[in-house]
Amino acid sequence: MEFKKVTVPVVSRNVLEISVRGKELEIPYIRSGMENPTTLFIPGLTGSVTMLAQKNVLDLSRLGQGARAMAIDIPPVDGFNPSLALGTEILRQCVMATGAKNIIALSAGGAMAINFCLEQENMGKLVLVASAGLGREIYKGFCWMTL
Repeated sequence: MEFKKVTVPVVSRNVLEISVRGKELEIPYIRSGMENPTTLFIPGLTGSVTMLAQKNVLDLSRLGQGARAMAIDIPPVDGFNPSLALGTEILRQCVMATGAKNIIALSAGGAMAINFCLEQENMGKLVLVASAGLGREIYKGFCWMTL
């Protein structure tokens, strides 16, 4: 009987160090896979790279046959009110730091990703999952963020 060597994707945790509006930020992320292109998974505002994000990162890496998949957590930034513009700016810096070409975004992450991708000329694929910012209804939590 012959056995095949099977490589199991591993999830690692780390932080991206970026600068936004003159403030140094550490953005937590999880990653699996080593090869490019990178796919970035952006959870919603309740963020925290949870088990859901971890499973998605593993599945994306497997589907891409070892392609790099990352999930970032966009935390609140001290001294700044949460806003779509701030989230988009943080996302822009994360994309530049990771070299991501594809984005999968969930909920409020979708609103940031739409805003970001509209400004880009050379973006790969964008997948939106239950994205905020589409349709006529506005989630009440987003209204509170503008007060």
